[in-house]
Amino acid sequence: MTGESRETTLVTGASAGIGYHLAERLAAAGDRLILLARRRAELEVLAAAIHERGGTAIVAVADVTDRAALGAALDTAVAQTGPITRLVANAGGGTPTRIETFDLAAVLTTLRLNLDGTIHCIDYVLPAMRAAGQGHIVVMGSLAATRGLPTAAAYSAAKAGIGRFAESLAVDCQAAGIDVTLLEPGFIT
Repeated sequence: MTGESRETTLVTGASAGIGYHLAERLAAAGDRLILLARRRAELEVLAAAIHERGGTAIVAVADVTDRAALGAALDTAVAQTGPITRLVANAGGGTPTRIETFDLAAVLTTLRLNLDGTIHCIDYVLPAMRAAGQGHIVVMGSLAATRGLPTAAAYSAAKAGIGRFAESLAVDCQAAGIDVTLLEPGFIT
């Protein structure tokens, strides 16, 4: 049984972890969900579980670092749900940064996923939210943004960057009626 929310919420990184569990809770509160990640099978399982409980969820498959693919997937989803009123920009992660095997490509991939991927999603939802004069953007940061942690140079830098981006965006969006929330959880298993 779902609640009374009228939000259309995009949850990125919804195939596992925080995104998966947030999607379940938002569906229980009555949100119509667009579940986005790269792994269709996991998204389909989550969507089926949400439907079984009386909720609404559609699947959109894309990599948030691929702006064109993200836009195409979301255009298809929004045609079914209507405008996105809440974004939960949760997709993120990365590989350890080790000095013994320093891998520039892995560092750049981590930066792109956590920074570019989140910004691509914001870029997609912001015009419709501005036109509506309301919306909610939730950015998933990390406590890793507050300190350079061992083997987390790329991840800590990316989360620090997206955290400061979200803080500035919150100030800039206030007059437009758009709320911006930065979440900074600790280590999640």
